[in-house]
Formats: sequence, C-alpha cells, structure tokens
Amino acid sequence: GSEAWRLPVPIVKTSQGWRFDMAAGEEEILTRAIGRNELSAIAAMHAYIDAQQDYYQLNHRWAQKIISSEGKKDGLYWPTSPGETPSPLGPAFSPTEPGAGYHGYRFRIIAGRDDQDAALLAWPVEWGETGVMSFMIDLHDTVYQANLGEESAAKAQAITRFAPDADAGWQVVKP
Repeated sequence: GSEAWRLPVPIVKTSQGWRFDMAAGEEEILTRAIGRNELSAIAAMHAYIDAQQDYYQLNHRWAQKIISSEGKKDGLYWPTSPGETPSPLGPAFSPTEPGAGYHGYRFRIIAGRDDQDAALLAWPVEWGETGVMSFMIDLHDTVYQANLGEESAAKAQAITRFAPDADAGWQVVKP
C-alpha cells in the first residue's frame, strides 16, 4: 500500500506448500503493539516535563500529582471550561477509566534527585502484554529504562525517588 506497511504474519514453505505462520504472526503483532506503547510512554514522559515547566511558571513549585483533585488545580491536569486557561497537560492524559493506564502504561510522580524537584516513573499495565520496559525521567528531560520483569508493578511501587542505578539495569534511552 501507500504506507509500505508490512504484514506481520510471515509466509513459510512447508512440504504441503506455502502457508501463513500464525504463531510467528501473533508474536510479531504483540511485539509491534509493545513497541508502540513504549514509544507512546516515552513521548508522554517528555510531555510531562513540558507540563511541569508550565506548572512551575504558574505556581513556583513542581506538581506532585498528575490529575488534580476534584475542583482544584493541584496537579498537571484539570478540566477546563471554554475560554479558561488550559491545564499544563491536556485532556488526552486524563484517563477515561481510572486505573486503565495510558497506552498500556501507568505513571506516577516520584521525588527527584533532591526534595525540590519531581520525576516521573512509568511501568507496563501488564508486563509482556502492554509493555516490557519501565521508564524514569527527570526534570532535565533524560529518560532511563529498565526491564523490571514480571514483577514490574510491585517493583515500581517500591520506587519512591529518581535514582536510576545502572547495577539495577537502568540505562539512558538514546534519542
């Protein structure tokens, strides 16, 4: 087609002739979905940094929440009325279903390198299905990644501060 999209299901030759390798196709489709989710998570993390900068200009402090408390502007996103100044994060980051994640990832603000700043942590909603890598970003806009394995959610909950340790598998994501 016009987009040069490749069919994710390979064709293999067997003694009976040519056939689609559905098992390999299923794996490739999952790999592509995970890749899209991971790229979306990284893009969302960069948007978070921009939103934090905007929030800081308004409040002279870093936001400690992604979604504001109801009726308040204490996070990076709050609903707005027509003509009202938009929140630093747009409505695309507001979950339609609480806890569902965003493009297969969950996000949480964590303490930065010191107590004066804030970082962001992202981990897959379902490791191996919606994502594999977990990500951290600091206010310097540097993204780190690590494969926390099947226990990604529990390990992510234990992370409270931006401290990407290379011994724990955290590596800088090259742009």
